[in-house]
Amino acid sequence: ALIGRKGETVHEVQRLTGCDVAISKKDPNEAADAHRTVSITGPLVAVYAAHMLLMRHYNDEEAQFQAATQGGAGSARTIEDLERQVAELSQVLNQVRGGPAAGGAWVPARRSR
Repeated sequence: ALIGRKGETVHEVQRLTGCDVAISKKDPNEAADAHRTVSITGPLVAVYAAHMLLMRHYNDEEAQFQAATQGGAGSARTIEDLERQVAELSQVLNQVRGGPAAGGAWVPARRSR
């Protein structure tokens, strides 16, 4: 579920960060849950942001799956931990970029050509 329907998650991450995100093709003989390679190319801070966004999406999907299959036991704590980690990473990105954006949220830089 990392790619999203018709690649919507990957396209959104690329749009927000300006990075190129490539996910290896699935071999027809592989199991549905086989590992695939994700390559993120771009400026270092943007690559970190793209990775963070992809991991947040993955962890959100995983938490929803766990809640559906296990009745949500322990998932609220996991979600809180992940949200805390995302906030910490956003602060680091803001510091690297020269200060916090409005409301303390990370705002991706525009890609110069």
